[in-house]
Amino acid sequence: FNLYSQFNISIIYDLFNGVGHLWFLPMLFWCFVIMSIIEPYIKKSNVKTCLFLSFFFALLSVFPMVFRFDNALYYFPFFMGGFLSWQFNISVSRKKVILLTFYFLAAFVILSLFNLYIIEMAKNSNLIMKTLLLMISVAGKFAYATLGVYLVFCLMIFIRNSKFTLSIFWIRISELCFGVYLLQQFILIFLIDNTNIYRLFNDYLFPWAIFFITL
Repeated sequence: FNLYSQFNISIIYDLFNGVGHLWFLPMLFWCFVIMSIIEPYIKKSNVKTCLFLSFFFALLSVFPMVFRFDNALYYFPFFMGGFLSWQFNISVSRKKVILLTFYFLAAFVILSLFNLYIIEMAKNSNLIMKTLLLMISVAGKFAYATLGVYLVFCLMIFIRNSKFTLSIFWIRISELCFGVYLLQQFILIFLIDNTNIYRLFNDYLFPWAIFFITL
């Protein structure tokens, strides 16, 4: 709130660029725009080919772009994967979910450590080498992110097919999640910067306290 107490041109840019945690709004806008452009070509091409080519879009996200277009390039393969998934009747077993969990955890640990090494190398490299190393880093993160997204997708399919039902309490709580996500950062900034609420709780209880306040 204090950052925007006086109007200036940067406010307009920040609004279109996605303030704080709202970065995903312009990112989603560009994903819809890209999909509307390439959808006719997807219908004429092999789905696996389209997904593979979208991977190269993700590599281009290492270059900073305005209005979160770089974020859109990274997340577009996931967006397109969700767009295409309704075409397939997928059956998921408990064994597959367990194996995917193991693969994801192993990939996450190994590739995260690898990325730390790559980023350290990039710090002392020239511009061209740094760009290549950052692309390798993005490819590593993209690999375990893809496994993670596929794991969550399969888990949801498994739960749906197992006839699992939620109580009305959890359904009502889930309906609040998006509103909480939209407003929580602004509420937290206000509470932390303009009140003494942090003095009422110790370091372990404070995160939980502000979580329930924003809820």
